[in-house]
Parts: sequence; C-alpha cells; structure tokens
Amino acid sequence: MVSSILILPILTLIIILFLALVVFFADPNKETNRVFSLFALWAGFWVFSVFMADFSKNLDSVLFWSKISILGPAVFSPILVYLSYIFPIEKNKPRNWQIFLLFLPTFTFISSWFMDINIKKVWFEPWGSNFTPGSLYYLLVFFIFSYFVLSFKNFYKSYKFLFGKEKKQIRFVFFGFFTGVIIGLTTNAILPIFGYAQFSSVGPAFSVMSLAGFIAYSITANQLFNIKVILTQVFVLIVSLILLFQIIIAPSTGIITLNIGIFISFCLFGYYLVKSVIKEVKLREQAENLAKQEKELKEKAESLVHEFERLDTAKNQFIMATQHHLRTPLTSMIGYIDLLLSGSFGKIPLKIKGVLLKFQASTSRLGRTISEFLDISQFQLGKEVVSLEPNVDITPILEEMEQEISFEAKNKGIYFKVEKSNIPLIVADSNKLKIAFFNIADNAIKYTIKGGVSVSSKVLDNKLQIIFKDTGMGLTQEDKESLFTKLFERGAQAQKAFATGRGIGLYLSYQIIKAHGGKLWADSEGRNKGSIFYIDLPIK
Repeated sequence: MVSSILILPILTLIIILFLALVVFFADPNKETNRVFSLFALWAGFWVFSVFMADFSKNLDSVLFWSKISILGPAVFSPILVYLSYIFPIEKNKPRNWQIFLLFLPTFTFISSWFMDINIKKVWFEPWGSNFTPGSLYYLLVFFIFSYFVLSFKNFYKSYKFLFGKEKKQIRFVFFGFFTGVIIGLTTNAILPIFGYAQFSSVGPAFSVMSLAGFIAYSITANQLFNIKVILTQVFVLIVSLILLFQIIIAPSTGIITLNIGIFISFCLFGYYLVKSVIKEVKLREQAENLAKQEKELKEKAESLVHEFERLDTAKNQFIMATQHHLRTPLTSMIGYIDLLLSGSFGKIPLKIKGVLLKFQASTSRLGRTISEFLDISQFQLGKEVVSLEPNVDITPILEEMEQEISFEAKNKGIYFKVEKSNIPLIVADSNKLKIAFFNIADNAIKYTIKGGVSVSSKVLDNKLQIIFKDTGMGLTQEDKESLFTKLFERGAQAQKAFATGRGIGLYLSYQIIKAHGGKLWADSEGRNKGSIFYIDLPIK
C-alpha cells in the first residue's frame, strides 16, 4: 500500500521538474519565466520532502524530512505573491521593501528549523508517517493563507484591467495555481490539525498536478516552445532522474562517488544538448519568420505594382485628355494669327505685326510642347507614334526651323545657320521629324550664350546625317551617358541659363529618331567647349 501511495508523488515530481525546465528555457531572459520556474522547483521540493518523510525507515529521518517539508510552503508562498505582481505583464513589480516583507516570515521559519516549535513529534502509520504540529506551525498556516489571499487579490486586480490573451491566462491561473494551493493547504495544513494527516502524503501531488495542468495549457495555447526542444528536455530530465535515483540507492561509497560523477557529467552534456537544440529551433523559427516576411513583402510589392500600373494608366489618360483640350483652342489661335498676318482682316501696322509674330512663335512653341507630351505618353504606352512615308523631303522642315528659330537666336544676339544643299529624299514622318529637329535646335539655342548654332547635312553609307553644332556650354562624359534618358537632370549651369527647361525634349527626339530606324548621339570636348548632335536617318 505504501508503494502505491508513493507512486503519485514520484510521478508528480518528474512532471513538475520537467515543466519548470520547459518554462525556464522557453525564455530565460524573461523574469516571469524565471520566477515561475523557481516557484515550480520549490513546489517540487515540497513534493520530494513529503515523499522522503514517508519513505524514511527510522523516526530521525522522518522528523528531519517532516521539518524540511514545512519549509516548502514557507518559501514558495511568497514567490507566488511576487509572481502575482509580474504576471502576465511585467510592469507592477513590488518595491524592495515590499519584497523584504514578503520573505521575512520565510527567514523566520528557516531559522526555527533547529527547534521543535514547527513539529513536536513524529510516528509511523500504515499509510506512511504522521506528526504532531508545534506552536509555530499554526503561524505558518496563517501566513500561507495570507499569501494566498494577497496573490488572489493581485491576480484579480490585473484580471479587471486586462483583456484578450492576458485575461485568459489569468482566468486559467484561478483554476490552476489557486486550485493547487487550496488542495495543498487543505491536505497538508488544515486536515492534519483535525487529525486527518493521512492525506498529507498525496496532497502535494494533487496540488502540483493542478499546476502541471496550467503549464500544459500554456504550452499548448501560447506555444511556449517547440516539440523538438520539449522531447529533448524530457530525455535529459528522465535520464538525470534515473542517475539521481541510482545515487540514492547505491550500496557503497565508491559506487555513490562514481554515480555522482556520471550524474554531473550527464547534466553538463544535457545542458549543452538542450542549449544547442534551442539555438537550432530559434534559427529555424527566424528563417521561417524571414520567409514569411519575404512573402508578405512580395505580396505588398505585387499590390504596389498593380496600383502603380493603375495610377500610371490614369495619369496617361489624364495627360492625353488634357492635351486634347489644350490643343483645340491653340489650333484656333494659330489659325487666327495666320489669317491676321496674311491680311485677311485688312492691313496690319508694322508695330502690331511684330507683336503678332512673337505671339505666333510662342503659340507654335506651346503647340509643339503639347504635342511632345502627347508623343511621350504614346511612347510610354508602347504605341506606334511614327507613321513613315516614302520620298519625304526634309528641306521644308529645315527652312521652317531656320525661319522660326532664327528669330529667337537674333533676340539672344547669336547666329543660327542652316545649310540645305543636295539633301536626298528619305522614308520618314515629316511631322515627327520636325518635332525632333526643332527640339535639338531649340535646345542648342537655349544653352548657347555666345557664338551660335549651325546645322549641316551629308550622306554617309546610304544614310543622311544631320549635324547640329553649337558654341554653348558643352557636355561632360556623365551628361553624354544619360542625355537621352527621361531621367536626365540638367546641371546647375544649364538651369541657370534656361530656368524653365523641361529636360525631356532630347528624350522625345531620341525616341522619334529611333522609331525611324535612325540614330541620335552627341559629342563634346567638355564643359564650355560646345556640343555636336548627330542624327543618322536611313535614306531608303
């Protein structure tokens, strides 16, 4: 019968030691885990001391372990109160003087271990051992009960102000911790007073079983640890307990010494084994988290790409609609100016004619700007913008360019010359080439302060080459590499020379020449040494 009664405490001791290790290694840096593990270890110590008191074969050993069993509740009760301050949120930590008052009765009971005021007498019973309480024993019951009430008060106070996961944790505390404490108090403190000490052997076991249920729930619900780590800890704990039990039952001093060495060696091995498994699990969890984050970032990137495409489409539609509404009144303005200048409404005074010519040049430039924006939008949408036709003569384009841009060059005090001799017919879109030529010529005029711009042509290898040469501010190597991209940014000197430049005319010209099957590039000897722009167009 004795052996069957002791099975439950032994099993419970193994479980609680295992759970103490699990909670501690789940997060050793967290104070809640450390304090709870300490509480569990002292609860295990209580179970062990009661087990040893019932297992002992002589009265001296029974008395020794009975006194030791009194110290278990004297220590873990204030630890429980401390835990009630910091669990589940480590914010309401007690002050130093409060901690001292919490553990002051513990020191009192430890110091009274040498006197017979805790337990007066012990004897054997059929179910184990029994004892007669001393006068200090009743004070211990009072303090333990007080600690229980204070713990309940702290947990209930937290329960009222918390919500979600933390509230559920405390709710389970009421059914785990306090059920265990109540069972322990009843079987080991209250019932012995009334002569029912036979339940003291199994009371700690039932109390700890309740505690084990709470920890098991925490592991399952809150995923305190990985199953691989738990199994490793179970293996280390079971082997350690077997080795410890071999030390207890060893028949001689030599075997005891040998078993102690084996036990210490295995504990060190087990510690590093568990530590390595924990590290492996954490690294794998980090990898999984990184993979999850990468997946989330990929999904966000795809979502942003779709959103960007939608906004880009909306932008292009807006630009095209705006350009359409701007181009219609501009076309009317240009038409009326042409009628005025042609004399359709009568003779115009010379002074007013000069103003109208300036107005005509401005409206023509604005019309080209609108066309440029429309063409850029079309290019970005991947649409065919250029409509090639055979036998196109570009001489009229050069003449119109000379007429219009010469007026602007004259106002700046620089020259603009165009050579138009022996130009062959080519396959081209005259309207788009006009935009490209005007952009390059206009760009050269803008950034030339002294001297001027000359335009010439020649035939090379079945290609017509148009050359725009200026005496302007020139180009650096870095400028030449990004000159025809839409990301090209004008330098400070260029911005100072012409503050309102858009920096996209060359990009559009490049796209137009490219659509003709031609080539556009620039050359320069450096800053302030002028520039040369070359256009190669296939003749056939």
